[in-house]
Amino acid sequence: MREDVEVKQTIPTIDLDQFRFGDRTQQSQVVACLGHALEDYGFLAIENHGVNTDVVRLAYGAMRAFFALPEKTKAQYERREIGRQRGYTPFGKERAKNRRTADIKEFWHSGPEINPSDPVFDRLPTNVWPREIPSFRPAIINLWSELAACGNAVLKALARHLGAEEEF
Repeated sequence: MREDVEVKQTIPTIDLDQFRFGDRTQQSQVVACLGHALEDYGFLAIENHGVNTDVVRLAYGAMRAFFALPEKTKAQYERREIGRQRGYTPFGKERAKNRRTADIKEFWHSGPEINPSDPVFDRLPTNVWPREIPSFRPAIINLWSELAACGNAVLKALARHLGAEEEF
């Protein structure tokens, strides 16, 4: 792409900082745009999402290191017994319900770190962490936490759009 050509964003965009830190008017504008985007398009872009680029960079680095490991090493982290809801999923193992062919991707699945005293602890699988890459766990936990904070802010704005309490 030529650098002297301005690209215009054509999908709805919200500035999450205006919702988190703005005045009532700015927050209302974000809520209205979010509602319009989801009702009319089903998606939107988010600016100022709050996910630190260094956190993303470290997580991508940890993932690159993991996926560069030999297949036999990665396979140790596949958890078939829980439907691969945590850990490693090798190429071709995930199938869409409406398709006969497997996807050609491999991936890692992590979730929140749940305290054993939390009532949902027994209902969610625990995370799996590769021993070969010490930086993997903290990098992924940090990314998960920042993405969850972003998601929670969007859900609060959506709740407001729906006329519900923000914690709904």
